[in-house]
Amino acid sequence: MFSSSPARLVSLASLIGTTLLTGCAGPTAVKAVVADPPAYSAHHMTARNLQATGREKLPAAGSEAFGYTTIVMSGEIRQTPVNGRPFDVTFENTYYNDRDDGMLRGIFMRKSNGLPSSFRVDLSYHGFVPLIVQAGSSTAETMMRTLTARDIDQWPRDFAAMPEHGSFTFAWTAGFAGDPVQTYPRKLTCTSGENYPASRFMPQVPGQAIDLKCNWLDDNGVQSDKTRLVYLRAYALALPVEQTTASWTSTTRYDTLQVQ
Repeated sequence: MFSSSPARLVSLASLIGTTLLTGCAGPTAVKAVVADPPAYSAHHMTARNLQATGREKLPAAGSEAFGYTTIVMSGEIRQTPVNGRPFDVTFENTYYNDRDDGMLRGIFMRKSNGLPSSFRVDLSYHGFVPLIVQAGSSTAETMMRTLTARDIDQWPRDFAAMPEHGSFTFAWTAGFAGDPVQTYPRKLTCTSGENYPASRFMPQVPGQAIDLKCNWLDDNGVQSDKTRLVYLRAYALALPVEQTTASWTSTTRYDTLQVQ
């Protein structure tokens, strides 16, 4: 399902690992999400849905303020398979700040040829480290079960400040809903570059931006794919702009931004 989805959704395959998808498409109805994405997200993608063992190791409410409640962005993703022709999809991404704790609820809707094609809902740290995630095809009847962080193994405390030339490692243990026994280690390593005017990324964005280069590591500690992101300091939000795997490369262009 995910091999033909746009990059922000396909990155889920890097998070979960291709082998984990086999047999893990649960009975959750797609219409439960597409009928009212904000309501579904508010119920299922919040810090209260994390296990206490993991939640207590994350930033507390009010400790990492965003300065906004909602950001909506739209644009286009071009995905180029290694052995295929490139194709484009449009997207609308919405981020909700509920607790000023560094966590954002994300709703990512994709269209191909003007028609809904795929979606993803998650709870992530600053928009790119997913702690709860669920995704699917807009035309399917059911979607994968929720993958949720159950424990936090490593979490950088200086990420929000985003020092130049910094190094950050995120490591956690995740599990699928309905399977309390089986767990999967997740690991993401990132390095930051140097500050530059955020207006170079989008003219309307104030303040500074800084590039992040991140590597996803599989269960054996081997790099599975790499992602380049732009961290907007004014919004404390990391946005993917390029992703590379063994099978494809994708680039993302952001056209509009609305802040509330």
